Amino acid sequence: MKRLILLLVVLLFTTSLFAQNIDKLERLYSKGKYDEVITLGIKELKINSFHPKLNMIIGRAYTETQQFDKAIPYLEKGAISEYNDRWVQAWSKKSLGVCYYYLNNFQKSEDLLNECIKLNATENS
Repeated sequence: MKRLILLLVVLLFTTSLFAQNIDKLERLYSKGKYDEVITLGIKELKINSFHPKLNMIIGRAYTETQQFDKAIPYLEKGAISEYNDRWVQAWSKKSLGVCYYYLNNFQKSEDLLNECIKLNATENS
């Protein structure tokens, strides 16, 4: 029983710390510190490699630094609809559309941007 309680405490602490780190990444992103977002975000991926919001933030930072090929794998994880917030999907698809546009895949870009619009998740995305 003591082990179970200890495990739950550790799990809650780890989850709280992970959430704080994502908040920190969001603040860095909003300040335009994209290189820091990428560096710290990739470290966080070692804890949870499929976290959609974390992948979205990293992918958007790569997009902002015009590293479109590097952005795509992260944004694709953020765009997955299963178990994912619609706003994370929308921002991921929007950024994917931008990446594919600059990589001269105009049809895929248009399709993704239309999917983003259909989600109608946020005013800005």
